Amino acid sequence: MIHTKPVSNSASGGRSGSSSSMKTSQSVDASRPRKKLVLQDTSDDDNTLLNQKLKANQWTEQKEKLSEVEQQLKKAKAAHKRKTQAEKAAWESEAEAIRKILGQDFSRKKKDDKLQKRRDEIAQERTSNSVVSSNTVRWVIGPIGTVVIFPNEIGLPHIFDSKPCSYPPPRAQCVGPSCTNTYRYRDSKSNLPLCSLQCYMAIHEQM
Repeated sequence: MIHTKPVSNSASGGRSGSSSSMKTSQSVDASRPRKKLVLQDTSDDDNTLLNQKLKANQWTEQKEKLSEVEQQLKKAKAAHKRKTQAEKAAWESEAEAIRKILGQDFSRKKKDDKLQKRRDEIAQERTSNSVVSSNTVRWVIGPIGTVVIFPNEIGLPHIFDSKPCSYPPPRAQCVGPSCTNTYRYRDSKSNLPLCSLQCYMAIHEQM
């Protein structure tokens, strides 16, 4: 006859307790790697954010450097432009001064040539006048007027002959009876000298 020992509750309870403890330990062990993963994820995010910030800072620094370089280039271009404009203005003013000087010289030369030409013409006229024959009447137009020159061979015309000055003859007296006045009128028919209407009537009564 085989006797079996009853299994105690403690044993079963111990097994159950061990199984529960194993379960909790397994659950704890299972939760640990999750925390590690979460920590790793957060650290990775932090690293990416840090890298992004560093890259952004580097970009801003590079951009600032580029902007400074661009500003320097703009300043250099503006200075070069101002310099070229100043040089151009100076060159234009110098060229204008040269043109004025040349223009004055040209006008002065033109005036001198004109005066020289006039002198040559006067000299030629003098030489031609000296060659003119002796019986030529010359008209000379000068600043004081026109002068007519007669040669000695021809002499002055008779209109230029001088005559002795003489006073006009005395005026006739009136022909009226017993009138001693000088005449003022002449009768249109008889051409007699008369001095008044009374003498005129007296003469006509006698006629």
